[in-house]
Amino acid sequence: MNDDGTRPGDAPTAAETLTVASVAASTAGSLAMYVLVKARGIVLVPLYAWLLHPGEIGVVNLAAAIATLISPLLHLGLSTGLLVELPHQRNRESEARGYATALGLVTCVMLLSVAAIPWALRASGSAALADVRPYAGAVTLFAIGLALREVGQIVPQLRRQTRFLAVLSLSIEYGSAALGLALVALGRGPGGLLWATGIVMTVGALVAVRRSRALVGSAGGRDAAFLRRALAIGLPMLAITTAYTLVQSVDRFFLAHYQGAAAVGVYSIGYTVASAVLALAATVNLVFLPVAVKLLHGPPARLLSFIQESIRFLILALGLCVAGAFLCGAPAVRALAGPAYEEAGRLLPYMVLGYSLFTLGQLLQWVPMAVTRRVRGVVASHSAAAVLNIVLGAMLIPRHGMAGAAVASVASYATGVALMALVARASVPALGIGPAVPALALSLAAALACARVPLPPGTSILVTIAAAIGLAITYVAVGVAVGAIRRRDFDLLRGMAVSS
Repeated sequence: MNDDGTRPGDAPTAAETLTVASVAASTAGSLAMYVLVKARGIVLVPLYAWLLHPGEIGVVNLAAAIATLISPLLHLGLSTGLLVELPHQRNRESEARGYATALGLVTCVMLLSVAAIPWALRASGSAALADVRPYAGAVTLFAIGLALREVGQIVPQLRRQTRFLAVLSLSIEYGSAALGLALVALGRGPGGLLWATGIVMTVGALVAVRRSRALVGSAGGRDAAFLRRALAIGLPMLAITTAYTLVQSVDRFFLAHYQGAAAVGVYSIGYTVASAVLALAATVNLVFLPVAVKLLHGPPARLLSFIQESIRFLILALGLCVAGAFLCGAPAVRALAGPAYEEAGRLLPYMVLGYSLFTLGQLLQWVPMAVTRRVRGVVASHSAAAVLNIVLGAMLIPRHGMAGAAVASVASYATGVALMALVARASVPALGIGPAVPALALSLAAALACARVPLPPGTSILVTIAAAIGLAITYVAVGVAVGAIRRRDFDLLRGMAVSS
């Protein structure tokens, strides 16, 4: 039996009933999983700071950025193509044939990459990549593992098997960290951490592929028509994914070029702490599209309400994260990583703001992709944000270093959200900003208030925790008083708590 009570071979149907409770269950499981995944990065920050110096942390971060940038090229965007097209297959046999066809193509591309990626890294004359070239093999395995994992977990995601996905993600994240840190402690340096991540990631991806094949079953032959439809969605996603990956990583390459790997190390520690916000982005990616696709078959008002409430609730959660970073960011980073990383603590609020905007853009991009299954506007929005980030990075980072990188990222993410909102509105004309205005106002007021009274870096951890709890209580109380937080929000939270 699956996590949702269906049998492994059962295909989801449009007739499945979606309720507040069922959506809360999916959201709770996904959010709990990704909170634990992202907590791994925060928990490991003190160990990284102890075992590796900033330059070595910078090398690991640059290598991970390269692998993340390359991995979509290996799966050709088919992770999204499968997510959109598989639910439209008529029966289990056609679903199995389509998945097998896509998996075969991805496997061929990955085999070619075994030679292509190391050659490209070694042939590159970029000074920013000089410290990464010795680890070309580890970067290749890391990229293959990332790509294969994306394709492998599609069917469990469509079946909403949050328990399996949680166990898989936690095993990969914590398993790779444990093995990597053990190798670092044995003197293997950055290479030990990178090889461990690549090995564990690939093994986990193979487990996910096996699960997907078991869920869809087997069928003879290939489905070229399905592959063309999936690629029609997937190939444009290459541009989308590459664009927002560039927005996330190009600042590291500029920093490496102008200030060296050590600056990247300090900067990346800040983003590691800020990445806790991405638990919300990952939850959005896991829950929103499958639910929205099912709601397409029902009354339009129900889909519109789901989209608007998703946006409003996400803004409330992100607003609290940003305000908390302004208030507690500096002492939190110092407590985790030490005084050598204080500059990352000063920039943490802007890193959290950037990731919050990225998360909101992730939600908005799924609106046109779910409703119209068109990606042109999404591609254009991400591309514009990427180009802006490159231009601003080239202008600001040589002069202002890490601060310039943070400003460039926030400006790019904000531009991407604005453009994506226009694309989403074009797909759903009835979609308006009205329901989200109180949440936006509360978030902005909280962030501005906390920015005026930030805790100094030397604040004790107990005082920092007490301040964070006080902020959360005040945020909720004010939100209820002004109508930004509603009774149904507590009902949803109760449903999530019971489900988890």
